[in-house]
Amino acid sequence: MPKITFGNFGEVTKHDALKAAVAEFICMITFVFPAEGCALLFSKMITDGGLASSMITASISHAFALFVAVSIGTNISGGHVSPAVTFGAFVGGHITFVRSILYWIAQLLGSVVAVYLLKFSTNGLEVSAHPPQLPWNAVLYEIIMTFILVYTYYATAFDPKRGNVGIISPIAIGLICGANILSGGALFGAAMNPAMAFCQAVISWTWTYHWVYWLGCALLFSKMITTGGPTAGLISASLSHGFALLAAVSVGANISGGHVNPAVTFGAFVGGHITFLRSILYWIAQLLGSVVSVYLLKFATNGLKVSAYPPALPWDAVIFEIVMTFLLVYTYYATAFDPKRGNMGIISPIAIGLIVTANILSGGTLFGAAMNPAIAFGQAVISSTWTHHWVYWLGNFVGATIAALVYQTIFIDNNTYEQLPITDY
Repeated sequence: MPKITFGNFGEVTKHDALKAAVAEFICMITFVFPAEGCALLFSKMITDGGLASSMITASISHAFALFVAVSIGTNISGGHVSPAVTFGAFVGGHITFVRSILYWIAQLLGSVVAVYLLKFSTNGLEVSAHPPQLPWNAVLYEIIMTFILVYTYYATAFDPKRGNVGIISPIAIGLICGANILSGGALFGAAMNPAMAFCQAVISWTWTYHWVYWLGCALLFSKMITTGGPTAGLISASLSHGFALLAAVSVGANISGGHVNPAVTFGAFVGGHITFLRSILYWIAQLLGSVVSVYLLKFATNGLKVSAYPPALPWDAVIFEIVMTFLLVYTYYATAFDPKRGNMGIISPIAIGLIVTANILSGGTLFGAAMNPAIAFGQAVISSTWTHHWVYWLGNFVGATIAALVYQTIFIDNNTYEQLPITDY
């Protein structure tokens, strides 16, 4: 029998418990913002493939975002990112009841903050809750889907005998989430996370059948699909950016750190992981590489036009870029910069690449989801279009700064600080 532990109320004041709660809060935002953003923006996307295209996009966005959220939280809070998973861990004796309450508060708060950020940065797009038409059918379906999800957590993360399987735990968890959405999303949503329903209920103040989401962990985001699916171009762009960044970070990780982004380099500088002079060197190389790449593209495609696309709502774009760059740089910190990253460092390039994919699926149709001023710079140079170009520098650098200060201050202890590079590799 599992050993269920209540704990003591003094636990909520302990440093490690509070750090873990903060980690869960940030993980929740990491998961909900891009994942729900994908669903929220379906109504703004051009119809091209209808429901099938929408479901594929939703499954990819949720799977990749959850994978990254679990990755960045594993070494601090366990990366639960769901009240249902936390409850499952409590039932199995892997977390005390008091700490579970702390996690639930952090998860629900993170979910609500993420949706409010979405609403604010998308200039007031409506977020609605959609009660199930067949609540008991939804409960049954979500029981099955949540069982599969939590069982995956146990087999790959909670089991002391997990061995090397623990390295790919975030991948397995993210992919089972995506598979479940493809399986049951069109009928019952298959979100497996009551925090997702809670944030929608709060912002829309619709509580009809809300108990379903806690009893069976159901979320009918499929009802949010109002006008069909996203364009194939958006899916292609998100995957190509994510996979290319995964490769770029991988090939550069052991030499330069694999920043591939002036905002990431600035975030590393703010956290003390790179000197200012080396940062300048990186920025020059990154901007030059971006411009050369765009010119090579133009030459190789026989003069195909490369355009810059200034955002129509620059300050909304700034906010969106701040949030998305925060998620990206926070992922770098949790999986690459943190000296205590452990095995998470092995899958760091995957996490970094896939959070970019999830963010593009979330905000690509509205603001482009650059997260990288070098990309915008290359397009601006070749097209001589500098309108609102400052958006990508301001938003990306502010987001990187916040991520660096949050992670460095809260999660990296001074006594585990890594030595700054003082010589070339």
